[in-house]
Amino acid sequence: MVDVLSLSSDQRAHDEFVRKRLFPPHQYATFTFSDIDGLPASYTPGEAVRRRVQGTLNVRGVNGPLAFDVDGRIDGDTLHALARTTLRWSDFRLPAPNIAAVVKVADEIRVEMLIGARALTP
Repeated sequence: MVDVLSLSSDQRAHDEFVRKRLFPPHQYATFTFSDIDGLPASYTPGEAVRRRVQGTLNVRGVNGPLAFDVDGRIDGDTLHALARTTLRWSDFRLPAPNIAAVVKVADEIRVEMLIGARALTP
């Protein structure tokens, strides 16, 4: 789950449009994975592993298929991953955040997420 109202870029006008006009009252986008391409049978700590994670993204009540290319490694008790994907505003029936004479945005969106995770200890 991602709080879409917390997303930011290097364009203040774009960010304001996204936060105030595009997403409210739908604050969260949710990705539910359905498949991870073949996890390795064994793993060496610190070794980088590349996999494709497929699933469904829900944005403003619209579901669409989505796949992320993920590079991950485990260092100690922490999983580090970089996930990348490309999607289109129109895939989720969203208008590109274009503001006349200020911002013109293409339909294609490139997403990168840095993920850090640790197992919870009781």
